Parts: sequence; C-alpha cells; structure tokens
Amino acid sequence: MTRSLCSSRKWVACCLCVLALLVSACAPTPSEGRATPTPTPTAGAVANPTRTPTVAAGDMGSGSGETPVAEPTDTPDPSATPSPTPSPCEGVSGGIEVRVLVGPAAAVGLETHAVGTVPFTVGTAQSIYAVSGGGHISFSDVLSEDEIHYDVSFEADVVFDGTCDMGPGGAQLLLGVGMVWDQIVHVTAEDFDETYSQAGENEKDVTLPLIDGASADVGEWMEIVLRLDR
Repeated sequence: MTRSLCSSRKWVACCLCVLALLVSACAPTPSEGRATPTPTPTAGAVANPTRTPTVAAGDMGSGSGETPVAEPTDTPDPSATPSPTPSPCEGVSGGIEVRVLVGPAAAVGLETHAVGTVPFTVGTAQSIYAVSGGGHISFSDVLSEDEIHYDVSFEADVVFDGTCDMGPGGAQLLLGVGMVWDQIVHVTAEDFDETYSQAGENEKDVTLPLIDGASADVGEWMEIVLRLDR
C-alpha cells in the first residue's frame, strides 16, 4: 500500500517535469517577439542632406574648419562701354573763299567781292587733325558805282596749312595763309580813263571758328571766309 502511494507520487512528479519542459520549449524567445517596423522615407525627402556652408568675404580664415565658397562676382559687359565722342574736326572739308576790295573801291565805298574759293581737307594722323589746301584763283568782272566803271582782273595763288583743334569756344581752324597775287583795274567814267596795276604777297596766321561763314582779315583789303561742306 505504501509502495503503491510512493509510485503514484513519483509518476505525478515526472508528469509535472515533462509538462514544464514542454511549456518552456514552446515559449517565444525575446528575438522572436513582435517586429518593430522600419519607417520608410516619404517621397521628396532627402536622406541625410549635407549642407555646403557659404562663407562671406569677411569670414575667410575664421578657423571654423569649413571650406569657404567664393561668392560670384559680376563680369562687366564690354558692349555696355560707351564709345568715345568723335571730334568735330573729324571728316571736315570745305573751301576758303577769298574776298578783295578791287582797285580804288575803298575810296568809293565798294564792298569786298568774292574772287574765288580754294578747297581744303582735314586729315588725321596720330590724333592730330591737319588742315591743308591751296589753289589758283582767276577773277575778272566789271563793277559799277555812281557811273564809274571798274574793269577788274585778279589772279592769285593761295596756300594754307594748319590744324583743327578745340579752343575755348569750340572747334577752330588755326591756319597759316600765304597768297601771291596781282590785280589790274581799268577805271572809266565820263571824262576819266585810267588803269591801275597792283601786286603783292600776303602771309598771315589766322584763327577761324569751325562755323560756316566765319571770316578773318589777311591784309588791308583782303579777307577770307570759311565755307564748310557740312
């Protein structure tokens, strides 16, 4: 009886041990627990963005360890550079008109008469506007004043040179004028008939403003007048 009871207790203990082992074997390990979901980045998100520092000119060499990035500078546009203003002397051309008082015209109040025009040009060499010109003038006409008639013949060779430059009042011609001339005047009236002959040379430095019609005296009874083509 006693032996049968002991055997029953041993069998129960063995069953409990087997049950404990089964429970232990079926229990989940910590690594087999619920998995933690890994977040998926949304569209447009940038993983681990890296910012490039921009360092102003005053922060260069501050010792922060960051690599400085030069700021862009504006490059001037060559086409925006204004062109230099051309000189008013550039391309000037025209003529020098010679006017004279014929014979004794001054005594009777006659005005000077245009006897001819000599052409001139302005050339450019090393920023200097050089003026040059010359020619021959031949003039003949009959002029009348108070029933006195003046039959005039005038011949002249004219040369001039100089420069066109800027003066206090604007562009001007600085000219040296040379003229070799001779004149014959035959004067007739009711009871008068006489011939006068004159010849001479004139040399004079004159300044003419670069204006059409500007004039200057080159002798007691001669003057020159500027005539511009433009």
